[in-house]
Amino acid sequence: MIKKIVIKNVASFDNEGVTLDDLKKVNFIYGGNACGKTTISRVLSCKDIQHSFPQCNVEWEGDPLQVVTYNH
Repeated sequence: MIKKIVIKNVASFDNEGVTLDDLKKVNFIYGGNACGKTTISRVLSCKDIQHSFPQCNVEWEGDPLQVVTYNH
């Protein structure tokens, strides 16, 4: 399960960024156009976050699981 997501310096997120914590087994991320929903899903589904999104981090509880996103 994902414990925390940190998104900074990518797409619509500035250097202050956003931290999503206190996550549950099921979480809904919704909002208006260009607010960062797709960016969050791209970071989550990235296999090499440190290389592709160096200012972002996904903290797992236990071993990381395969992330499947649907953006269409």
